Amino acid sequence: MDPIGSVPGAVAGAVPAVLSAVVLMAADRAETRARQALAATAGPPRPATDGLDLYELAFLASRATALLRVPATVLVRMHAEGRLAVTGKEYGTLRLRVLDPVPRDDAEAALLDEIGGEEGSVRSPLSWHEQHVPCMARLHDRLVADGLLCEWGLPDGVPSSSPAAVARKAAQARARRLRNAAVVALLAAGAAFAFLSGSWLPLAVQTGVLAVVPVLLDRRPPMRRGITAAGEAARRAATATPLPADAELLRRVALYGVHVLPEDHPLAPVPAPPGRPRDPDPPREEFDLGPPGLGGL
Repeated sequence: MDPIGSVPGAVAGAVPAVLSAVVLMAADRAETRARQALAATAGPPRPATDGLDLYELAFLASRATALLRVPATVLVRMHAEGRLAVTGKEYGTLRLRVLDPVPRDDAEAALLDEIGGEEGSVRSPLSWHEQHVPCMARLHDRLVADGLLCEWGLPDGVPSSSPAAVARKAAQARARRLRNAAVVALLAAGAAFAFLSGSWLPLAVQTGVLAVVPVLLDRRPPMRRGITAAGEAARRAATATPLPADAELLRRVALYGVHVLPEDHPLAPVPAPPGRPRDPDPPREEFDLGPPGLGGL
């Protein structure tokens, strides 16, 4: 087999390689335009001077442990306001009596629902996951929409649940299928030409194009998830103001969890009995990185 073959044959064999590069570059430009259009749907970040409520502060203090700090904040606040009473506790469990059954927000409604009536028990420490407690998902989306949190692969200020993000994800999946189908067809054409002409150099060039061009075009922003610069500023502003002792304790619960409560506080966790195995750590967050970018095949 002549690796080069005739000049006309080599030129003809280069056509699939050139078209492969064109397909990849066109797909990359389309992806860039789609991302810019999605970023344009985001509003300006919330100013730090607007402040944070306690739930938002708990979420921004650490997204990984917000599932513990948000319900702890609800529990301690309702108890401090005389709307919940502790009737008993033991390691891993709190028994509660509801004195005011009317929730003032979604988080209180979730807690009252977990208690299940005038009297009931909850886990200690109590934990809520975004997938299971809708108010946590709504809180997360509000912080993302306000530019205080960001999500993987999305511009700041755009929650993954927004109509624009959902539409873009569907369009992106269709575009990737079309791109992959075109690349596979061109690669098959290049392989068929190499087999029929006996010249494999154009096919080697096409393979190199498919390997190198995506790397050269990969200008995607870093994949990140967590608090943004605006979120950091809001968190610093929310923790800088001195508060009365009771309000400061509630803020510390939002920042650090129920373990900052004094030992004699009715809601303070009961220490583990001697010899009891250590409880497992809270479940780790699972990051959905989504499908690969348009640079990958």
